[in-house]
Amino acid sequence: MVKKLLLVSLLCSLVAASPLSDKIAHLIGYKKYSQNRAILNAIFMHTDKFKTADGKVDTLKVVRVLKRLGFIKLNYPNRVPQKIRFATFGDPHVFYKLVFDALGSAAVFNYAIESIVKNEEGSAVTVSFSASFAPDPAQIAAVFQNAGFDVSDIRRNGYDWSYFIGAGSLRLHVPRVQGSVELVGLSGSHWVEAFGSIKISSHSGNHWIPAVFVYDAHLHPVKTILLYDERRSLEVSLPKGRYYIKIADRFTKHNIRNGFTVSSQ
Repeated sequence: MVKKLLLVSLLCSLVAASPLSDKIAHLIGYKKYSQNRAILNAIFMHTDKFKTADGKVDTLKVVRVLKRLGFIKLNYPNRVPQKIRFATFGDPHVFYKLVFDALGSAAVFNYAIESIVKNEEGSAVTVSFSASFAPDPAQIAAVFQNAGFDVSDIRRNGYDWSYFIGAGSLRLHVPRVQGSVELVGLSGSHWVEAFGSIKISSHSGNHWIPAVFVYDAHLHPVKTILLYDERRSLEVSLPKGRYYIKIADRFTKHNIRNGFTVSSQ
């Protein structure tokens, strides 16, 4: 009998130490996980249903199930100060763009950037804000996963959240330049996917002083164009291939408030 109890205890500890159980505990807190261990083990019994094709825990699917069952509550009775930290060990170039896309997708607009760190160990962004809701982790995770990044972990500590973003098979969802494409909307920058040389035409009413950044298909820098005078158009010569191109103004987004037309050459 003692041996059976020891075996059951060992098996429970192994389940709790599994990557799936660890992720659940990170999302809802270890106290709540411990209090609801039996029901959570039953819900997530079929672990293969919560794995990606390469065998990793599907964070987005786990978050959605926990939300649906009420283990992740996103509304508070009053506004509370909160922080969100994003960290990655991968290439930072598109990571920064996705961080702010993710915040917008979760309706977080009025925030302060507390820190941006970039070193040999990786990159991290921390923002703070006050709200009566917690930004939906499913919406935030979806932005990174849709771009091909692996959301390796999400952790909750009181009102604060941390997202750990791993490398993946990059898929940046931006307009493709096939013939021509219109870029509109007041934005600090516009991104396009191109397959060779392009021409960028600034719309009437702009005062565009170009800052153009060209990356290859893996977001490695290829070319940077920084000018000091206003331009109505700019041709960017590139060999045939696949590129991501960021179009911005050197000084202020208001110089490009009317957008651009980008055409293939």
